[in-house]
Amino acid sequence: MGKSANTQIWTEGGIKLVLTNKKEAMVFFRQAIKLSPKTATGSFDRGVSYQTLQKHEQAIREYDQTIDLDPQNVQAHFNRGVAHQTLGNLEKAVQDFKRVAEIKPDYAKAYLNRGKALRQLQQFRQALADFKTAARLGNLDAQSILDSMGISWKT
Repeated sequence: MGKSANTQIWTEGGIKLVLTNKKEAMVFFRQAIKLSPKTATGSFDRGVSYQTLQKHEQAIREYDQTIDLDPQNVQAHFNRGVAHQTLGNLEKAVQDFKRVAEIKPDYAKAYLNRGKALRQLQQFRQALADFKTAARLGNLDAQSILDSMGISWKT
């Protein structure tokens, strides 16, 4: 069995344990990273586990490492943005969601989340534009937000 197959086994084992045995899950993720320290998969999965445990600062560090190894990793940018948003680092969250939209322009949740962060920053015009984009891309939450404000998003 190759190194990447072993890494995948340790990573998948960690994911399965995150909700039931968090300490043991972290052992699995550490082993996965040890086997493949130069791959983004292990650090990304460990970031997800930290985020699941509400340890957002640690998750951000793992996503930073993932992005260093894989700068086009859309999900790492998105998850880091969510972690920043949760911690109140709204400007950083906006930057992460902006990067997601640059890499994957049809990622509706990036526009939705950026819109929410911009709204918190009281940048209402930009937030509205993002809500409209997310709604046009089919995001039901954005559609609901706009509908509740009586704003058309269909055109």
